[in-house]
Amino acid sequence: MISFLTLFLSLTFGPQPVEVSVGDEVAAVEILLNGKPLTSMSKAPWRAVVDLGSSPAPWALEAVALDSRGAEIGRVRQLLNIPRERVEASWVLEGGASPETPRRARLVWQAVAREARQVHLQLDGQALEVEDPRSFELPPYDPSETHVLSASIVFSEELEVNTVTSFGRGFSDSTSSKLTAIPIEIEEGRKRPLSPEDLKGWFQVQGEPVEVIASEQAPMEVLVVRDIETAKTLANIDIGSAAPRESARRTGAGVSNPRIANNSPPPRSIRLPSSSGQMMSGLSPSSRLRFVSSWPTRSTSEDRLLFPISLDLVALTGRGIPFAVTRGFQSGADPGAQRLADAVAVAGLRAAATHRPRLVILILGDSPQDVSSLALEDAYRFLDSLGVPLEVWWARGDRRSAPPTSRPGLLVVKNRNQLRQAVRQVAKRLERQRIVWLSGSFLPQEVRLSEAAEGVALLAQPAALPMQ
Repeated sequence: MISFLTLFLSLTFGPQPVEVSVGDEVAAVEILLNGKPLTSMSKAPWRAVVDLGSSPAPWALEAVALDSRGAEIGRVRQLLNIPRERVEASWVLEGGASPETPRRARLVWQAVAREARQVHLQLDGQALEVEDPRSFELPPYDPSETHVLSASIVFSEELEVNTVTSFGRGFSDSTSSKLTAIPIEIEEGRKRPLSPEDLKGWFQVQGEPVEVIASEQAPMEVLVVRDIETAKTLANIDIGSAAPRESARRTGAGVSNPRIANNSPPPRSIRLPSSSGQMMSGLSPSSRLRFVSSWPTRSTSEDRLLFPISLDLVALTGRGIPFAVTRGFQSGADPGAQRLADAVAVAGLRAAATHRPRLVILILGDSPQDVSSLALEDAYRFLDSLGVPLEVWWARGDRRSAPPTSRPGLLVVKNRNQLRQAVRQVAKRLERQRIVWLSGSFLPQEVRLSEAAEGVALLAQPAALPMQ
């Protein structure tokens, strides 16, 4: 009846051609963005140019087929600017007295000519260590509760796939269920965990309540984008001393990665107040810390730019944020070719795909050079729409320099005390995040809080539709 001939698989904004294929009975086609009309077509070729705005945001693009009387006879939908998987992965749950109470789990994935480098498993937000993720016995669990089993499979710096399933109370499917991970922030000082029963009736889509499946304080995900100009200022910061973290010995540790090679002496780490819960690294156990390069490479198989992403620096080095941000700069990089804003947008997209408490750190110098297709302010808005918090640090080299960005909350990071304060801020923001799993598939901005919600806020902010 109707199908899209134009598929948008990467960050998409600005004027874009849209083409559809229709059957003989179709008299007209309407193109909608998040339910609002963009344009219409009444004859072949079924092609139009639509304006998707000056910056990316999560959108639902729909094509509606109408007959000669104006009645709808078909509809197709594709989601734009949301995390997409370039390989397939799924869970298979089996065994047990009933489908609701499996005993074993199998993680199945398929990627052409690729081997998995790392596999990270979580059960109800806690890291799960198994000998073989392709088939393993589930640990003891309460069958009267709903449980969430998730996996992150890393194939390369650019390719990672995430999959999630649920079982227990009310679930009888043995394969992955459609769930949406929504990040929320709880009010400062709240200690008691939020259970699905606590959250019942708190979330809505189009005014209708949505079932809460689970709530978890999962391990954290931090991605860092750095301006090459900051190398000297950051490398001169004395960050104290401490042994590598125990988490360096978990699954995946020891994988070599030339992008983060470091020939400097082992640095010392900042000790955070124990009340932050993050110790010296700014991260909780089993959390991940990765760099997103602002110098893209062009894909030979796909006509688009790729922004390399490092493997987990906590697993590789056993240290956290202070060590990572002050070491391991890419050698030979041309500051005039860096795409900082584009890299921030990619970091936000990758952070959102992990379904973890997440945050992106952007570190700017005095006069960052940027040839991005996006402005930094557009990248900031994109992260807001995804529900990915952003911390912007200024590695100030010249005290006479003006701030490199007008974003509120800019933190100067030039010495040990300033870095300690910046890391503490990151730890606090991550510590207040929770991931709420909702039944169904939704865009981040489709979810709203009801009047019953107390002491929580949605991280994803509504994005303004482009003016037509």
